[in-house]
Amino acid sequence: MMKKDGGFQVPDEMRAMLDQGVRQAREGFDKLMAAAGEAVESVEAKSDAAQAEIAEMKKKSLAFTEASIASAFDLAQKLVGAKSMDEFMKHQAEYMRQQYEVMREHVQEAGQEIQRRTRAATAEMTAEAEKFQKRAREAAEQGVEAVKKATKPKK
Repeated sequence: MMKKDGGFQVPDEMRAMLDQGVRQAREGFDKLMAAAGEAVESVEAKSDAAQAEIAEMKKKSLAFTEASIASAFDLAQKLVGAKSMDEFMKHQAEYMRQQYEVMREHVQEAGQEIQRRTRAATAEMTAEAEKFQKRAREAAEQGVEAVKKATKPKK
C-alpha cells in the first residue's frame, strides 16, 4: 500500500507471511547444503579407499616386477653355467615358457581385480548420487510446500 508521503507500507500480516516463507526457504536450502556436504564427504571417503586400493595394486605390480627380474638373473646364472648349446637353449626355452605363464596369470589377475573394483566403485558412487538426489528432491519439495503454505491467504 502507498502512504501519503510516497512510501510503501506492507501490512503486518503480509510481512509475517513473507518472513515465514523466507525462513522456511532458508531451512530448505540449509538441508540441501547439508546433503551436498554429506555427499562430498562420502565421495572423499570413497576416493581415499580407491587410493588405498591403487596403492595395493602398485605393490603387487612391484612384487611381480621384482620376481621377474630375479627370474632373469637366475636365467643368466644358468646360461653362464651351460655346458652346451642344447643346455643353453633348454634353459632359454624353459625361462620363456615360465615367463609367459607368469605374465598371463598376472595380467588375468590384474584385469579381474580392476573389473571388480570398477564395478564396486561404480555401484557405490551410483548409490551415493541417488541418495543425494533423493535428499535434494525432498528438500526442494519441502521448500516449495513451505512457500505455498506461507503465501496461502488466510481466511
